[in-house]
Amino acid sequence: MDDSSKEKLRLNHELIVNSVDLTRSTVLDHLIQDGILSSNEEEEIRILRTKREQNTCLLSFLRRRGDQYQPLQRFIESLRHDYGFVADKVEETYVKTENLTQNVNCLRCSLLLNLEPRDVSHFLYQEGAIRSVDNLSEINSYHKSRSARVKQLLEVLVQSSNENNVIGLLSRSLEKKYGYILIDDQVKIRHFVNCLCQSPRDINNASKERLRLKAPRKKLCSPLKPTTNIDADKGESSLTDGIFRGVTPSSPNDIKLLRKCSTLWNHLFAMRERGDWTSVDRLTSQARAKYADCPDIQVLLYRSQMCISIFYKNDHDQALEAF
Repeated sequence: MDDSSKEKLRLNHELIVNSVDLTRSTVLDHLIQDGILSSNEEEEIRILRTKREQNTCLLSFLRRRGDQYQPLQRFIESLRHDYGFVADKVEETYVKTENLTQNVNCLRCSLLLNLEPRDVSHFLYQEGAIRSVDNLSEINSYHKSRSARVKQLLEVLVQSSNENNVIGLLSRSLEKKYGYILIDDQVKIRHFVNCLCQSPRDINNASKERLRLKAPRKKLCSPLKPTTNIDADKGESSLTDGIFRGVTPSSPNDIKLLRKCSTLWNHLFAMRERGDWTSVDRLTSQARAKYADCPDIQVLLYRSQMCISIFYKNDHDQALEAF
């Protein structure tokens, strides 16, 4: 879709997502009949729960359609029957030329912005550009974002030993739905990896800016002066040193540990709300023994005991001990 059409959709985005109900209209039927949407894309839209999600998904599909399909005009025509006021508003929207973004000439960026990998992956697998079934499954996964799957597809294509063959196959796979993404004879595999939108001067300036931000800060001109009572400072320092040596350092943050802590806390919270103190004590003892070397979980268990003492048993002495 050209930039002017994309801008019209953007300016009317809220009107479209709030007004159009795709489950009670013939909009999708008209778009499928005109060849703008496939049956798989229709299923992806209908499986979403809310009206806003369905419309947002539809608009994302329309933006990725080539100009030869006239996606905006077909969409306006599909709105005429049930949502004439929306069709008129979109059609009459004036787009200022200064609001239009520059065309993306970089092949990698064009693919990242427009390509749905599922449209080309099966053809590329059949022709041998994608050699592994596992790679095909990951590229078509519903658990990853579209841009992440495009990047993975490009990484797989880069690993091919026959560069010219892969580029030719990719060009053929784009002809049907993505004819506006042009791949000329000068394209190399490296163009799938590196963004070429920036000029060498821009890249050089960006590198200088990164180096400037990473430069160490200047030291203070004069050193910090110690307090007047040096003996008192030494005494306090010796006391605090003894305290901090006995504290076990916390483990580094990682997703698995955070999930364990979250799950454990939710179980303990549910048991506390039910007043099932036997289960609370049993789970606490098991977790304390199993994760004896994990300070994060140990702290979580002490906090749980403190909550029980304060909010459920009103025993402040025991809460202070747990703290």
